[in-house]
Amino acid sequence: MTPVDRLLSLLARGHDLMDRERSLLLRGAFDGLARLSADKQELLVSIEAAMARVHGTETVREALAALIDDSRRNERIILAARQGVAAARRRIKTIIATGRGAVAYDRDGSAITSRDDATQKSSSA
Repeated sequence: MTPVDRLLSLLARGHDLMDRERSLLLRGAFDGLARLSADKQELLVSIEAAMARVHGTETVREALAALIDDSRRNERIILAARQGVAAARRRIKTIIATGRGAVAYDRDGSAITSRDDATQKSSSA
């Protein structure tokens, strides 16, 4: 196997890892990302070593550009997931806070803090 072929093989493996990562992200299987991260780091070391033996060819540049595109796409998914989790946390905090201190008012301005209050006030009216 020539150095270029070796590098192209490693880059193809990188595409496979990016596909696996994307699949894990989209399924919400975040626990699988830790092992995948180790695989990606190991692959990066191998790619760097193979790059030292190859003088830039158009084929290699195109393969690297495609792998970078895959990585950027996954980065956007990760950022979206982080934003979604942050939004969900904020929403849960709001729901909890509202549940603890929710106060509504009936027609005469009396506070209704529970369903029991609302039921009692409507039955006495």
